Amino acid sequence: MKETITVKKGGFLNKYRTIQQGINDVDEGGTVYIESGVYQERIILDGKM
Repeated sequence: MKETITVKKGGFLNKYRTIQQGINDVDEGGTVYIESGVYQERIILDGKM
């Protein structure tokens, strides 16, 4: 089963608040879902696609 990570801006208990955190932690072949919001950050994929 492939891992799914959800990125949600804000939220005290949310583990992934930045897109980069989600990308860094997702397993190969996994999915990062990004909830709506404005995320001002630079993304580094480093072979994650």
